[in-house]
Amino acid sequence: MKLSLNQVVAFGLIAVITALILMNNQDFTLVKENKTDINEDSFIAQIANSVGSIEFKTHNEGKLLTKANYPENLYHKSTVSSRADGSLQLSILGDWVIDLKENTTVEMQNWGEGEDKKILFHIIEGSYEVINEGEKDRLIVLYKNKFYTPGSPLMQKQSLVMEVAQKTTTKNPEQDSPAQDFSLDDNKLLNPANLVEVTVFKKKHLFEKCLANRLREQSQLSGRILVGFNITPFGALKNTNIIDNKTQDKKIESCVLDVFKQIKVKNYDGDKTFFAFPIDFR
Repeated sequence: MKLSLNQVVAFGLIAVITALILMNNQDFTLVKENKTDINEDSFIAQIANSVGSIEFKTHNEGKLLTKANYPENLYHKSTVSSRADGSLQLSILGDWVIDLKENTTVEMQNWGEGEDKKILFHIIEGSYEVINEGEKDRLIVLYKNKFYTPGSPLMQKQSLVMEVAQKTTTKNPEQDSPAQDFSLDDNKLLNPANLVEVTVFKKKHLFEKCLANRLREQSQLSGRILVGFNITPFGALKNTNIIDNKTQDKKIESCVLDVFKQIKVKNYDGDKTFFAFPIDFR
């Protein structure tokens, strides 16, 4: 059968369109897969060995695993747990070696950028022991909302928690809320921790506004957001980061970060200090 010129052109156009559709679908698939791939060179820690029962996620969206392939690479927001009959050893940044005792859970994160880049060793529960020390400036330990030098004794003291509820939303969001009454004299206000607490509480109305705006879009929202940052002696907040977000809501997380970017602490006499500030949305 002899095809006319118009039929040849029509079949040609169909073939070209079909090929373009297939190429677009293939490109989309490749891009989607690349977004979920993990760069094997970007691991921040490794499970060197373990005894007994353990559980871990190699990254935030990874599956919960119970068997490790030593050394097991761990990435940003990896979680590791040792159970009642278990213990394990972690290698962090290639030089730190840390043992997790029984019934211990930790989460590890990249924190900061460039020269300020560190690994956050967040102890959810339990205890640990430093077997070999590495560069102290590159590893920070967080336990019960308080930062520690690696290897120092862990205390039970917790930071003050800000509670934010819909019913307490201020009528005039343009003015700072009264600071929590800490009964601080001038000497205590020179303490960076007290300065941070007083300053953040003055911005409580902005966190209340974050909650009110989100509740207009959805009926319920609750949970704790734990914000980590450090301040310089000049009062500047740096490396502000969300350590944990129990609300699982990205929009209120973004709003909280925006509020912290507006915060400036008074100058104090001391070194750069790390802080973890918990905010409970109810």
